[in-house]
Amino acid sequence: MTVEMTAEMEKLEKIEAENKVLRMKLEEAEASIQAIRNGEVDAVVVTGPEGEKIYTLSGAEHIYRILVEAINEGAVVLSPDGIIVYCNRSFASILGRPIYQVIGHSFYEFVTGANVNLIKTMIDQAELHSSQKEINLNSINFGSVPVLVSVGNFKGCDEPTVHMVVTDLTEYKRTEIELKKYHEHLEDLVIERTKELSLVNESILKSERRIISILESINEMFIAIDRDWRCTYVNIMARNFFNVATENDGRELIGMFIWDAIPDIMETVIFEKFTTAMIKRIHIVFDIFYSPMNKWYRINIYPIEDGISVYWQDINDQHALDEAQKQLLKSGLEKTEALQRAIEMKDEFLSLISHEFKTPLTVIISAIQAMEHICRKELSDKAKGYLRKILQNANRQLKLVNNLLDVTRVNAGHLKINNKNMDIVQLTDSITYSIKVFADQKGIKLAFSSTLQKKVIGIDDEKYERILLNLLSNAIKFTPQGKSITVKVSQKIVKRKCKVCIEVRDKGVGIPNDKKGLIFERFGQVDSSLTRQAEGTGIGLSLVKMLVELLGGEITLDSKVGKGSTFTILLPIEKAKETPIEQMIKEINDNRLIQAINIEFSDIYI
Repeated sequence: MTVEMTAEMEKLEKIEAENKVLRMKLEEAEASIQAIRNGEVDAVVVTGPEGEKIYTLSGAEHIYRILVEAINEGAVVLSPDGIIVYCNRSFASILGRPIYQVIGHSFYEFVTGANVNLIKTMIDQAELHSSQKEINLNSINFGSVPVLVSVGNFKGCDEPTVHMVVTDLTEYKRTEIELKKYHEHLEDLVIERTKELSLVNESILKSERRIISILESINEMFIAIDRDWRCTYVNIMARNFFNVATENDGRELIGMFIWDAIPDIMETVIFEKFTTAMIKRIHIVFDIFYSPMNKWYRINIYPIEDGISVYWQDINDQHALDEAQKQLLKSGLEKTEALQRAIEMKDEFLSLISHEFKTPLTVIISAIQAMEHICRKELSDKAKGYLRKILQNANRQLKLVNNLLDVTRVNAGHLKINNKNMDIVQLTDSITYSIKVFADQKGIKLAFSSTLQKKVIGIDDEKYERILLNLLSNAIKFTPQGKSITVKVSQKIVKRKCKVCIEVRDKGVGIPNDKKGLIFERFGQVDSSLTRQAEGTGIGLSLVKMLVELLGGEITLDSKVGKGSTFTILLPIEKAKETPIEQMIKEINDNRLIQAINIEFSDIYI
């Protein structure tokens, strides 16, 4: 081992020995501090400039030590020369140091330079009186910490000591700054709101002046009344009225009881209405007649926050107009009733005349049919031709009579619908081909088609025959030779409901757009030049529309001049409740259908 190594080993051993001594002193100091804090010792020795001094702690009670340790304020005990004899954890926390780095040190070490002399003065005068000042302490963690220091001395101690309570003002100062900022913000806000309120008040005053100006300029009376029944505002029209009506001679109406201002002749009615509006807080309107001026007034009473407002309107002209309108309405109702009675009388007359015509026509037709059957071999061809013409015209007259009777029955609500469950496809097909002979004789191609094989619905077959025969009769009348007529049955969705659609389409002369609305009117004919080849009365399509609507359907027309017309019937798909489903062929009354065809096609000249 070299000399240098030996020297290093000795040096290391020396350092370890010194470190052991220091550690023992540190442990001893910590134990002493803990003993002092727990009240396990009665005195402590503090070394200062004047040497060692003993400070006794035997007078302190254990309970007080615990209390002092628990408080949030810093508690410090100093020697007269400023050495810290004792402090609690709160004080050490303010400085950001452990207690052993505080006790035994001079208090002045922790005071900022500007406050050292102030603290010295307070400590020197502690024996005379207590004092309290704000200073700043140096904290390791927080820098300069504002604190409130309260200084006094302990009486009755063996050694003179100074006690000190230190309160951390950091949060207080921070709060104070925030409060100051908030106060300044509030002041700015108050100034801003004051300006806004000033503008609002100015606007309100302008609005009030504008409203008063309007109220003063209107030609109606306006009054505001408070809950004590005193007038708070009366416009010029009301002032003029009340001054004249009550002979007020211009006395001030503001503040006057409303009952002193209203004419006696009106007071009874007005008192009841005003009181009801005031108590129940509801709007009331009523008309009143003021006989001295021979005028009608309408009074509107509205509840407001502090009473009621009254709008007093002169309605004399309006009342006269209302009376005239009532008389006019009454006269119109009387005329309407008279017209309705006239229509009813007309329908009754038409029904009576139709019945009177129908009886002899039935006899004539029956007689002709009998002659054709019985005297067929005896009659010449010329005589047979005359009989056919007579029979054809008799059927035409019977068609007119039947149409008139049905129209009057529909208008009177006496035409009954007898629905039966029938296959609309077979029914339409049968009716169509029953008039094929007429189409063939005129050289018109007649066709039937259907997208449905079978569709059973509830329908009055007799009414449906009348509808379809009328449409086919019109189609044959106005379709030239060589053209075609098509009848089609299909199913369509209309307004989310399934409907049966029957279309009768011809390639005839067509109908102008401005005449389409006329076609379904009673006695409506498009143009006499179009009907010369086949005469008609104009009742048929009107009756068709009525019958379709009775069946719960609708009928429309699409037509172009020179291209032809299409009549579309939409019928509801509903079953009849009263009769079972039966085959269509068995339901058709052949004789009735033949007779219906002869009558319906009687005005077609082949």
